[in-house]
Amino acid sequence: MNPGSFIAALSLAVTAVPLAAQGASVRTMQFGLMGGITSPAGDVSSLTRHDGNVGALVSLGAPTSHVSFRIDGQWQQLAGIPPHAPAYTPCARCTPVPLPNTQDYRVLDMTANVLYNFEPTSTASLYLIGGIGAYNERQTDRTTGARESLASVGVNGGVGVKFNFRRIQPFVEARYHNIIGGHSFAYGLSYPPSSSFQFVPINVGIIF
Repeated sequence: MNPGSFIAALSLAVTAVPLAAQGASVRTMQFGLMGGITSPAGDVSSLTRHDGNVGALVSLGAPTSHVSFRIDGQWQQLAGIPPHAPAYTPCARCTPVPLPNTQDYRVLDMTANVLYNFEPTSTASLYLIGGIGAYNERQTDRTTGARESLASVGVNGGVGVKFNFRRIQPFVEARYHNIIGGHSFAYGLSYPPSSSFQFVPINVGIIF
């Protein structure tokens, strides 16, 4: 190979490196996995304690853009708190009044969200996320096994931090979810329904 050909080949190789890196940074669709803890909020917080969640996502938009979109699907679980006593008697000759049985809650959600990245090209970028979604909430009586479920819509919003390491982006985020609609938090008893169901998942995930 003569010197001129060698220099030309070397120049093409050097030019190809940043072009390949640029191509990797402008992918408009990425996938991810996430999981973490889910904490109850609002009315249901007196009946449940924090539990876990897992999920998957599709990210739409170039990683270098301030604005991107994300579609999430998650499985959320809230474990019921057992009542302090099986029943109480308001007076000596009264019939004992049963307390609510332990209720476990499971939520399946699919949400469409908009993200705003404050510094998308930096190693660590703070972002805001929010959107709407479809939710399927199911409560199960741990004692009797009876179940009832509700399908509804809801909104969510939160904040996170994304880390950029070449082709992968680990992230940590917290979001507030509010399912809109009537919810009976004491299965089989005449408790007034709540107008919403709130929970806050705190997730660790990775986009690749």
